Parts: sequence; C-alpha cells; structure tokens
Amino acid sequence: MLDLIFSGLEGIGTVIGAIATIIGAYFVSMQIKATRESEEKNELIKRKEVTLNAYRVLIDNVLNHNNIVYDEFNLIEKTKLSEENMLVLKKNSDLLKHLDHLFEYINQLAIGTKQGIYDLDTLIEISGRLFVRLYDRYELYIKLTRESYSESIYKDMESFIEQIRKELIKNEDKV
Repeated sequence: MLDLIFSGLEGIGTVIGAIATIIGAYFVSMQIKATRESEEKNELIKRKEVTLNAYRVLIDNVLNHNNIVYDEFNLIEKTKLSEENMLVLKKNSDLLKHLDHLFEYINQLAIGTKQGIYDLDTLIEISGRLFVRLYDRYELYIKLTRESYSESIYKDMESFIEQIRKELIKNEDKV
C-alpha cells in the first residue's frame, strides 16, 4: 500500500518537475526575446545617432562654409544694389559648387542608409528639413540666376526625395 502511495507521489513529482521545466523554458525564451528586442532598439537608436551626426557634419561643412556670400545676398534683399554688383553675385559659382557638394553628400547618406549604416526614417526627416533650409538660403540666388538653374536644383531635390521614397517602399516590402 505504501509502495502505491510513494509511486503515485513520485509520478506527481515528475509532473510538477516537467511543469516547472516548461515554465522555466518559457521565462528564458521571453528573456531572450526581450534581450533581442532591446538590442534591436539600441541598434536603431545608434543608427539614428550616426545619421544625425553625419547630418551635423553636412551642415557644418556645406551650409555654413561661405557666410560672406550669404551676407551679400541678404544685403540685396535689404537694399537695392547696383546692377553691376548683382552681376558679380550672379557669376559667383561658389554657391553652385556647394549645392553640388551638398547633393553628393546626401547621396552618400542615402547609400549608407541602403547599406544599413544610417536610419532611413531619420534621413528622410532631416533631408526634408535640410531642403526647406536650403531653399530658404538659396531662394534669392535662384531668383538672380538663370531660370534653368533653379529648375535643375528643384528637379535634383525632387528626384532625391523620390529615390528615398522608393527605398522606403522597398524596405517596407521586405518587412
């Protein structure tokens, strides 16, 4: 009789042990999942920081490079300069070089985003802010120069934004 009771208790102990093992495995899997999600979140935060740092370098190197020329353009807005002075400003190719450099740099950011170095959402957000700021800075210059330049700059901006949108759609399809 005692043997029967002990074997029954032994069976119950085995069942309880199995249940404890299953519960333990569940908690371990949840911890692994939480760790993985935390690592992915940290990686995303890191990519966003890298993207923002790259953007800060862009602002420092491109937009603040030639403040004297920008000040000259601001003077034109405030006072009517002679036609001769305006022609000198029109011939200033420095600003167009900066625009070319800017688009080249943004293209590098886009390539880095495709390779997973930079965060796509952050790049799209800062690119939008950058284009607004850029247009504000260059608006007068665009008005002073040939119309084809302004159309070309606008088309470059538009095609870049379209490229980013296509990349975003590609990445959404993969997810």
